[in-house]
Amino acid sequence: MFLISHDGLRTRRPPTTACFDLRLSCPTPSTLRLTASLQTSLLGRTILCLQLPRSRGLSLRWLAEQHAVSHAIPALFRPSPAERIKTNVTNPAYTNETSQSEGILHMGYTALEIKSKMMSLEKADMCVFNPLYGSDLQYTNRVDKVVINPYFGLGAPDYSKIQIPKREKWQRSMSSVSEDKERQWVDDFPLHRSACEGDVELLTKLLDSNVSVNQLDSDHWAPIHYACWYGKAEATRLLLDKGKCNPNLLNGQLSSPLHFAARGGHSEIVQLLLQHPETDRYEKIRIYRMDGSYRSVELKHGNNTTVQQIMEGMRLSQETQQYFTIWICSENLSLQLKPYHKPLQHLRDWPEIVSELTAFDPQRETPQLFLRRDVRLPLDVEKKVEDPLSILILFDEARHSLLKGFFPSPDSKLITLASLLLQIVYGNYESKKHKQGFLNEENLKSIVPITKLKSKAPHWTNRILHEYKSLSTSEGVSKEMHHLQRLFLQNCWDIPTYGAAFFTGQVFTKASSSNHKVIRVYVGVNTKGLHLMNTETKALLISLKYGSFMWQLGEADHYFQIHSLENKMSFIVHTKQAGLIVKLLMKLSGQMTPNERSITEKYAYG
Repeated sequence: MFLISHDGLRTRRPPTTACFDLRLSCPTPSTLRLTASLQTSLLGRTILCLQLPRSRGLSLRWLAEQHAVSHAIPALFRPSPAERIKTNVTNPAYTNETSQSEGILHMGYTALEIKSKMMSLEKADMCVFNPLYGSDLQYTNRVDKVVINPYFGLGAPDYSKIQIPKREKWQRSMSSVSEDKERQWVDDFPLHRSACEGDVELLTKLLDSNVSVNQLDSDHWAPIHYACWYGKAEATRLLLDKGKCNPNLLNGQLSSPLHFAARGGHSEIVQLLLQHPETDRYEKIRIYRMDGSYRSVELKHGNNTTVQQIMEGMRLSQETQQYFTIWICSENLSLQLKPYHKPLQHLRDWPEIVSELTAFDPQRETPQLFLRRDVRLPLDVEKKVEDPLSILILFDEARHSLLKGFFPSPDSKLITLASLLLQIVYGNYESKKHKQGFLNEENLKSIVPITKLKSKAPHWTNRILHEYKSLSTSEGVSKEMHHLQRLFLQNCWDIPTYGAAFFTGQVFTKASSSNHKVIRVYVGVNTKGLHLMNTETKALLISLKYGSFMWQLGEADHYFQIHSLENKMSFIVHTKQAGLIVKLLMKLSGQMTPNERSITEKYAYG
């Protein structure tokens, strides 16, 4: 017999307590049968007393080996693994094989049961893709609708005066109201009903009686919406062919017939609508010209449609495309977009852009997209333009700039331009028609800058009519429209601000020794140089050509400094658009250095 203490010391003492049997699973040839007891030694230590059969010498050696291993003896008396495991979680997707022990150890569902439940939960009956996932559409926290509780703040109601009808009466009254409404709808909108039910015979009779196919019912649906929603292909075809219904007609929720057919899974109607020549497959956006006309361009890539893709959709020739690009403009801010810009995102973010670049109220700035002259277009290239459409677009923009006062010029130049506009708009001079009173205030608005309209235009009428008459009778001047428009452009090319992009800013001048005067200015930048104009009077304050001045962007990009090399004059222009101006100056002057390219990336316009 061996007496083994809990700290591994061996001693010889007779057992004094009751013994018990143990069957231990161990790496021995056979199961070891032991008789064990717990005793307390004289030193106060708990001692385990094991009594081994004498015939088991091999077991004795094994026990002696285990005695030398740390924590081996306490491990003999641990509960079995099955008793120690309280919970077992099995991933049925990890393996297809299920062992016998898996079912024994698992408390609750078996692995097969869990796998079947998981497969039933993961099964998708319908999959809906988020079309905005992965796009760079920015989330805007915008309130779509505000509902105000009219009873808020009036205190608790008098519940004794509230009468709640019985459930049976309420259900009966609701059913009656629904039936009355349905009967009223059938009487008021017979064409809608026949389209809904696919009654081709009744539909034909109603169409023959000239019933409107575009009429919306009380739910703001047209007959074609019902036909597409309920899958009535023949009724849809009849409405399109015989009724000449607009295939793009929208309901009150701005859904088209194609939307209804696609949602209902009616493939025949979808094909019918897609084959219709008037069906719009893509959303369209208006691109305006400076004369007020516009062209609707399909956005084949939705919000991600770029300027380059819109230019291709304008159906302009390659020659014409190189002269123009897309601008986004509101009343007090105009920006030329780059080919990779996404105009719809700029339209959506315009209030933030206006707040960042100006001090104007963003709510009063309504942006629109324009096809305008590329500010980077060299004047030498423009002088070689012969395409009539390109000349027309350039003329419209030049005329707009002239009338808005952005072409500060001598009186003689303005009178010549006014006479050219008269020839272009009214044709040849006629003495009976174009008399002294012909140039009234309304007609002068279309040929004279707004800044000269009241101050000088009334005194110019005789001179304008005289030049107009000379131009009409001159045999050396072609009277073809694009030749006259080109002649108008030729007279504009020597104006300092021609083709400039304009920004807004402020210049502080010393009014006295104690205070400063603030002058609001337009900052014009073109291929010629930098130009400052008074915002109110449109007077040209200064015009500097490249090579005759230097510039420097100020701290926080809120101002820039100009130093004239000719007269040694320096001034500072304060504007939130300083970064844009300096970037454009660097680009058009060809003085952009590698260290300055970071500015270009930050102010990615123009």
